[in-house]
Amino acid sequence: GVSSVCQVYIVDVVPPSLRAEYMSYLNSSTQASVLFGPSIGAGLSALGLQAPLFVQCFVSVLLCFVVYAHLPESPEWCRLSSPVSPVFSGGGTVRTSRQREVGMGRRNMLYIVFSYGILSLCGMLSQMAILSMFAIYSAKVYDMDSVHVGFTMTLGAMTSVGTNIWISPKLLHRIGEHGSSLMGFVLISVGAWMISMQPIQITLLGFMMAYQGLAISSSAVATAAANMTDTTTRSSIMTGTRMLKSLGAVVGPTLSGHLASTDVRLPFKVASLVGLTGFVAQVLNKPVIQRIQERLRQRRSVGKDSALLEGQWVDEHGTREEIWDLGVFVADLLTKRHYRWVTYNLELQHFLSDSFPALPKVSEAAHRKAYDCRRRIVREQYKLEVAKTTMSYQELQEAYQSLQRRHEDLQVEVLRDKPRKMSKSEDVKWGRQEFTAAMTGFGGNY
Repeated sequence: GVSSVCQVYIVDVVPPSLRAEYMSYLNSSTQASVLFGPSIGAGLSALGLQAPLFVQCFVSVLLCFVVYAHLPESPEWCRLSSPVSPVFSGGGTVRTSRQREVGMGRRNMLYIVFSYGILSLCGMLSQMAILSMFAIYSAKVYDMDSVHVGFTMTLGAMTSVGTNIWISPKLLHRIGEHGSSLMGFVLISVGAWMISMQPIQITLLGFMMAYQGLAISSSAVATAAANMTDTTTRSSIMTGTRMLKSLGAVVGPTLSGHLASTDVRLPFKVASLVGLTGFVAQVLNKPVIQRIQERLRQRRSVGKDSALLEGQWVDEHGTREEIWDLGVFVADLLTKRHYRWVTYNLELQHFLSDSFPALPKVSEAAHRKAYDCRRRIVREQYKLEVAKTTMSYQELQEAYQSLQRRHEDLQVEVLRDKPRKMSKSEDVKWGRQEFTAAMTGFGGNY
């Protein structure tokens, strides 16, 4: 657990250009603990079998106070956890964060954890298979005593520490994480196979080669995994790969013990095959890793105050989850606002293209000004349309009321001009008179 937290903290506070050195230094501390831990424990055991445990407990408690008092909190953690200020606690300008914190996507994160976790698993499984069985193999094949075995393993640990401090950082800068990891797995595979060979000179040379390969591979995989993270996925990726590495530390000795009961050379041959598996996995994963690296490079401006990074504008690219969420939102919005976006999909795409013109990217101020101007135009157009609609409604309402008043006036006129109701005999007499008057013009005598 502490090692994972240390890796996350280093990635948070160390710029990418210096991560190779510091990740190598952290790995060298692990090798140093393997180198000096047993010797110190053996010396303390002279004071009692419980003395190493008490010393370890005292050192752990002491380091808790030292870390609490002198190690500041990670700025990235403060920025993500504080709703008020993204800057380091205890200084800086307090301002409200408006950026939306996003990650690289769950699918990409799981693939990174699986890819680098498998590489860490292969490296640690090979390392523990070699370390756990080397003493038994040397004693059985070459009749080496504990002093010579201890000296050999201590020498290997010392060369591994030196490799982590002086060689691994230079390799990482020269041939990159991918090339360094491949070199490390080649050294592991060849060295582990040479251990199972005779004479003793080949065995010792293979042992040293395997140790150097373990150091180079471990630094390369840890640095590559760290460079594939962002602020929201860093802890998940680093902890996930570390868990698979710890699994290799458990499986390695257990598997080697069963294999050694059959043939004492078999654990080293299996370690060689595991190293070869790591090499193949690294080669097969390269295209996908490159695609994720390109996506991370495209998302460098996500969550930043400005998209101008090092004088160059970096457009934002969404993950599959973000694209899906936005698409669902837009489709639901168009449906609720009565757009026939399924029938007229192509026409709607043209409409959206016209509604979102390209914004200038010469500066952040010009970009923001154009965005605000465009948004103001849309709002004013919306207000104008609402005003026109309101005016049309009022005009129609006034016209309706005018027609209603005219209708009422006509009803009054009709009621005023309507003749009184006549009896049947008067009605017949009046009809005959009208008929006689009408027929007079035709010369009739009626």
